[in-house]
Amino acid sequence: MRVRRPRVIRFLQEAERFQWRSAEEVRRLQWLLLKTVLSSACENVPFYRDWFKSQGMNIRDIVTPADFRRLPILTKEILRSQSVGLRSEISRGKVIENYTGGSTGEPTTFYQDDVYVDWGEALTIRHNRWAGWEFGERTVYLWGADRDLNKTRNSVGRWYSQHFKREVLLNSFDLDGTRLGSFYNEIIHFNPRIIIGYASALTFFARYVHDGGRPWPVKLRGIISAAETLDEYQRTLIESVFQCTVFNRYGSRDMGLMASQCQVGSGLHICADNVYLEVLRPGGEPALPGELGEVVVTGLNNFAMPLIRFAIGDVAAVDEDRTCACGRGLPLLQFVKGRVSDLLVTPAGKFVHGEYFTHLFYGKRWVDRFQVIQDVRDAIGVRIMASAKPDPREIESLRREIVDHLGPEMHVTIEFVDQIPVTPTGKYRFTLSHLPPAAFKGT
Repeated sequence: MRVRRPRVIRFLQEAERFQWRSAEEVRRLQWLLLKTVLSSACENVPFYRDWFKSQGMNIRDIVTPADFRRLPILTKEILRSQSVGLRSEISRGKVIENYTGGSTGEPTTFYQDDVYVDWGEALTIRHNRWAGWEFGERTVYLWGADRDLNKTRNSVGRWYSQHFKREVLLNSFDLDGTRLGSFYNEIIHFNPRIIIGYASALTFFARYVHDGGRPWPVKLRGIISAAETLDEYQRTLIESVFQCTVFNRYGSRDMGLMASQCQVGSGLHICADNVYLEVLRPGGEPALPGELGEVVVTGLNNFAMPLIRFAIGDVAAVDEDRTCACGRGLPLLQFVKGRVSDLLVTPAGKFVHGEYFTHLFYGKRWVDRFQVIQDVRDAIGVRIMASAKPDPREIESLRREIVDHLGPEMHVTIEFVDQIPVTPTGKYRFTLSHLPPAAFKGT
């Protein structure tokens, strides 16, 4: 990674100091950052200016977190329909158009200023350093987003990336044996210090190395798993194959880096210098430590289009009662379970996370990929890409085991398919719910 903007270095120095402040000081400074972005939105963003006026409120009325929760939750539907009113009338610098990948079929456009972009790069470097990387060292990306890979599509772009930025970007959009073999050879030749990739791409690559009995001479300092939920099976496999620690990273295109794992590995540190993160029960109250809830995030560094109390569609659990043994004062998430649409809902109203199915398929080497889809509350479909078709009795046993776990009212169908598509950004979603949001409320 080659940093081209001096401002990034300054922000990195601030971020490095911030992480070692006490938990109390982190909370105090985070609240000041929150009030600053909220004040700017109240004065310069029509959507929030109108809201405060309609409620007879002003920024001085926001004194406590409970006061802050009076503000409306910003949904992606509101963001799409009110995009003009959500843009600030002033700018700190260059405004950049960005957009989500549209993994749910509904891409969303938003705007960020270049100060936000530089803060994002600084925070990314901070976490890369947690994983053992230092400036000038080589990095490999197993990535799938076209917008990030376009710059290396030609020979000049690849040469610049490898020799100046000292990084290789490998397109994990469609992984097969030929492509994995090419990745293996290129990574061995490039000899990076860290690898950053989608959890699924890292898992497929680890299985390719392990199952083929291939040697792994690269001495990695760490692997960063990003953009998808990482489960314990994936972590164990990746760490055992590549003989290094996996550092989980939680972020999004619209909010940037939100939380990341340190070397201690117990939970993820919330980037309190970039986001104010809430985990809420269906009724809007804060979830208890360890309790699964919906993630609602306020960005603290983007003034071009401040996203305040933005429901990004993920579920997680906080760990506020504990400080990390690493000594950082940043608050902790206990775990991130992925998107709301990664959850299934049984007819009896029970939440079932897709991770149940990863455990279900452990040891079944004939399963290359699977995907579980729910369109209605009392039925799911399981798609399987298989290297060999198992005995029908094993399929029936699998179906009965799912019914036993999800309840007798759940209808389960299993089909074998040739392909399971990834999202437009190259992510592989092994559970996909098409239920309306109301299905997840009050269950």
